[in-house]
Amino acid sequence: MKQSKKIVGTMLGGAMLFASASSQAAVITHSDTIATTSTNWGATPLSVSQFDSNLGTLTQVGLFFSANVDGTANAESLDAAPALVTLDISANVNLDLSSLSSVADFLFTNVGDSTSVNLSAFDGTIDFSGTSGVGPINLSGTDSDSRLITDAGDLGLFTGLGTISFDAFAFGNSTGSGAGNLITQFATNAGADLLVEYTYDATSTPPATVPEPGTLALLGLGLAGLGYRSRKAKKA
Repeated sequence: MKQSKKIVGTMLGGAMLFASASSQAAVITHSDTIATTSTNWGATPLSVSQFDSNLGTLTQVGLFFSANVDGTANAESLDAAPALVTLDISANVNLDLSSLSSVADFLFTNVGDSTSVNLSAFDGTIDFSGTSGVGPINLSGTDSDSRLITDAGDLGLFTGLGTISFDAFAFGNSTGSGAGNLITQFATNAGADLLVEYTYDATSTPPATVPEPGTLALLGLGLAGLGYRSRKAKKA
């Protein structure tokens, strides 16, 4: 009797082996920010934590780069006739990826905002007001760029227990146009954000699954055998 219970217990244990380690996709993110400040600025690092290989196997890296610009614009038309003047707050903000072999050298944004104003013929005073002048006008904008990395060599650069850094640059190129004789004044600020998304195969232990039909059949035979031996023992 005891031997039969032991046999069936072994069968049950074998059926539960389906709750073994398996691979599951998972995602973890890290980010860094450069505060909005006056352009131009360059070689400013954005640093994020590397992927800890103890979590699993890294399969891809997503790089998501965003930039913002804000500032003020002033203008005075010195033309002898009215003019439609366009003022553009703008900056090129990019991230240097030259250390990676499988993607383009830069994540690039051309971020800005613009407005157009009707100005009269020069009113005789350069003061960015009156009928021929305007200001300050507040402008702002955002832009973004991204890359997906799957190259094994590049994935290795993102793997470790330290950090990985990329240099960002911002170059202001605010402009004014629309009058042949135009005085402009701009204050241009830019900032940037980097989000790194690690996708990896994590090792986990999921809940037990339903055994295969063959396993169920074997288990049923064991239980039937146990019932037969139990009835036989009672008759004895």
